[in-house]
Formats: sequence, structure tokens, C-alpha cells
Amino acid sequence: MKRYQLASSLLHRIEDFLPTVRVGIDFGEHAGGIAVVKNNGILHAETYLDFHEATLEDRRRLRRGRRTRHAKKMRLARFRSWVLRQRLPDGTQFPDPYEILRDKRLWVQPGIYQTEGKDPRAAISWIDLAKQGQVDSTGFIRALTLIFKKRGYRFDNRALSEMSDKDLGDFLKTARIPPEATSLIQDIETQIARREAVPDDPVRGRKKLPIVELRDLFLQACNRKPQPRMAEHRSVKEAEIGAIIDGFGRATALPAETLTQWKRELVGAKDGNNGYQHHGLLNKVLRPARFDNRLRSGCSWCGKKTPRKYKVREMAYRAAVNNLRARAGWRERPITEDEKNQFLNWWNDRQNAPGLATIKKHLTRLNPQQVRMANQLHDLLKNQQPKGRASLCKQHLQMAANGKTMKDAGVDWQSARIRNAANPQREQHDKRVLHRLEQILFVKGKYGDDAWRYGPVALISLEVPEPQTERLKPGQVPERQQETFKQRLLKELSEKCVYCDGPAVDKDHIFPRSKGGPDIWDNLVAACKSCTIRKEIALHFNGLEATRPGGQISAAA
Repeated sequence: MKRYQLASSLLHRIEDFLPTVRVGIDFGEHAGGIAVVKNNGILHAETYLDFHEATLEDRRRLRRGRRTRHAKKMRLARFRSWVLRQRLPDGTQFPDPYEILRDKRLWVQPGIYQTEGKDPRAAISWIDLAKQGQVDSTGFIRALTLIFKKRGYRFDNRALSEMSDKDLGDFLKTARIPPEATSLIQDIETQIARREAVPDDPVRGRKKLPIVELRDLFLQACNRKPQPRMAEHRSVKEAEIGAIIDGFGRATALPAETLTQWKRELVGAKDGNNGYQHHGLLNKVLRPARFDNRLRSGCSWCGKKTPRKYKVREMAYRAAVNNLRARAGWRERPITEDEKNQFLNWWNDRQNAPGLATIKKHLTRLNPQQVRMANQLHDLLKNQQPKGRASLCKQHLQMAANGKTMKDAGVDWQSARIRNAANPQREQHDKRVLHRLEQILFVKGKYGDDAWRYGPVALISLEVPEPQTERLKPGQVPERQQETFKQRLLKELSEKCVYCDGPAVDKDHIFPRSKGGPDIWDNLVAACKSCTIRKEIALHFNGLEATRPGGQISAAA
């Protein structure tokens, strides 16, 4: 029987290659991964998701969630400080709320812990039991802690006025509006009436809900009964704190002055002398929003910082009007003074300005390709607080509002950079991946050879998304050429076997995968079927013999 053997040089390279540390990195657009391998074992492997394509609203939602969680920790810390300062009539101190949160016996309803045959859903809650005055100091603090962890929602008039129809509808579908929330009921009724009076209000968003549907959702929210894990209004939580304090006061015979002081410090109260509202711990703003997490943008002419639209509303509107073009045949021309005055008259009489549909019809007559600017003009006309930033800095925006151009500003249009709003998530994508790789490979605080966590890295393989460099004309459909990985490999090597120069029909790994070789482009060659079979047989019998200069694997009897 013949035995096929690998070349000694190839075997030595394999033996030197396998004990080394290899790293593979996938710079995926949406998801990627990092793997560290040594011999045939995986030392570390992880995948990651990148949210650089998340919408602005998604990033705001994530930021609000982080701010809410941080504010909850701060609120519980201040509540704990308040609890530890209080004393009962006999001089004893209340238990630490942090210890109560860690006590497993208090994680469930009263009398349920390690008790068989009782349904937790039928048991009375800590809050209801405390209202009845049937708890000790531990149960009293436990009931208050539950409220401070979920203190209920509250909207002001400004937040409701900035909600789109979709956001307002989602809130009404899931929330419960109690009769005690009179100010919230009045604000929602005002917002629905305003949207009914101004159907084209830009605040309503693209997907406008019918007014009948909004009123129906509002009625359902007002008639909704309390349910577990449903958000309650802040007024309900404030009433519960007052009832818990009254119940504990009756059980321990606390003086009325102490109960009034506790309610004032926890819930807040209005001073009858000067009308000043004392905000209790429950309503105190601990971490206000600092910014709206907007995309950074630069001036289209010079790259400087651009102002927000609501601060330069008139200049932005006049600049947009001066940017309009009318179509004369197959050419475009600047609009005339009479055509421009039509738009400026709308600004001077904004209360009686036309709606979105009329603006679109007017722009269609001037230039059908500029109908998309109707939304921008309508937003600047009707919305007193338009969102977003202007496309120019304040200096150049003033020039554009006066009818000046880039040439008047001394800007060469051929050298002006394309204005793309920088996406901070995408800008730092590769940098974050490399930073994570540094954390995996190196030990913090060590230097030199001691800094390696798994040992020196011998091979790093990268998988990078192919750049989208193809530019198509409007309406052109790209022609996709389906080409497999094997076809690209054979084309690179002119479809010839690297071992015998015969016609190649398959791919072959230089360092065999059975010996730990990587499945990457640099480890693949084109080979014919016979050479691939002879190499597999040689690997199977683990023999050694030098190959001939032609690259064919020789056989030994």
C-alpha cells in the first residue's frame, strides 16, 4: 500500500503555526465578532451589535432610559438619607431601605415567602397593607420604597405639545389616566382640539391619526382600570404616600405635626403664605435633560457650527425662498420678484397663510422638482419651534436671506465640501472595535511581554465590508453579477492548479483545516481534484516525504 506524505518544510510550518495565537475580527456593518484561537481551542469569542444606523428618536429613547435609571438610583439614595434621619417616638430608627431591598423575604407579597399553597396574585400588597396600618416599621419603609422605585408618569404641557400623533396614540393605548389627574386631562383635551383645528400642524408628524381615533383612545385611557405593571399617574402615587403615612401614624400614634411634615418632605406642599410650591423627594428633578442628542452638522459653505432653526426662523424661511428655482422649458431660472413676494406675504401674515396642500400646488406650478421643499416652508411658517438646524451658519444664512450666493461670500463652489451630518456612532465604529480588541488581548496596567493576556499574536485576519463605491444615475437599476467565492479564486490564479499546472476545479487550504488552518483568502489556492485527493491521503497517514520541485506530492511504497 502506498503512503502519501507531506513535505517536511510544510509540516514544520504547520507545527510552528498551530501553537501560536491567532485573532479574527469581523468589522460588520450591523453585527460583527472577535475570536482568539490557539491550537484547536477557542480562547475567547464574542459578537457585538452596532447601533450606528439607529434613528435619532431611537437614540433619544435610549438616552432617556439611561437618564431615568440614573435618576432612580439618585432618588433612592436621597430617600434612604431621609429615612435614616427620622426617629420614632420611642427613639428607635427606621431600618435601612437598602437592606430591605436585599432581603428576599420582602421581595414577594406579605406572608408568601416560603409558604406553600398560597397564590401571590390573591395576596394583599405591601402598599395596601400599609394603608390599613397593619405593618411595622419595616413594612412601612418597604411600601414607600416600592413607590419611590416606580413613582408614576407626569407630562407637562410642553411635552404633550411636542408629541406626534403616533407618540400620543401609543401613550393613550398603554397608560391609565385617573380622575385625579385633572391637569393632564385638560392638557390632552387641549392638544386634541388644537390638532383638530390645525390639521396640517407639522408637530403631528407624517402618520396623522384621525381625531376620532385620538378621542376614542383618550376615552379608553380615562376608563381603564388599575392593572399590575401598568404605569400610573404621579397623582395616584402621591395619594398612596399620603394614605401610607396616615395608616402608619394611626398604628403608632404619631403626632399630626410629624405626619404633616413627612408628607411635605416626601410629596411636597404649597405654602399658603407666599404660594411657593415645595417639591418633595418624589417630585424633585434630580437630573434634568442637558441636550436633545441631535446630530452634529456644519455650514454648507464654510463648515462652521449652524444655529437651530427656531432661533433663526425668519432668516431660514427667507433663505429657503431665495433658493427656489422656477422651470422655463427645460431650464431652471431664479424666481422673479413677484413670485418671491407671494411667499414673503405668507410670512408677513402667518396666521392666514395657506396649508401644506396649497403650498405644494404653488410649487408644482413653479417647478415640480421642488415640491419636496413644501414641508420645509410649511414647517417654518406654522411651527413656532421648528426642530433641527439650519444648513448654513448664522453669517452665511443672513447673506442667503438677503439674496446673496456662495460667490458673494467668497466661497469656491468647486472646493466646497459636501455637507453630510456627521454620525458620531458610525464615526467611532472601527475605533470602538479596536479598543475592545485591546481590552481582550492585553492586561491593563502591565507593559512589555507581561501585557499579553494569551501570548503574542502571530496572525490577524480581518473581514471588512466591501465599500459601496458604485454611483448610479437616478432611476438606474444596478446589474448584479453573481460570482461565487470559488469563481473569484479560480479567476485570480488563471484557473490553473498550483501543484501541477493542470486545470483547477476546486479550492484547497495551504494549511489544512484539520490541522487548525484558517479559512481565509490568504490560506486558499486553486487545485485540481487529483492533487487535492493525494494531499488528503497524505494527511490521513501522517507520513513525511519531500515534494518534488513541480509541487506534486510524491508517494512512498
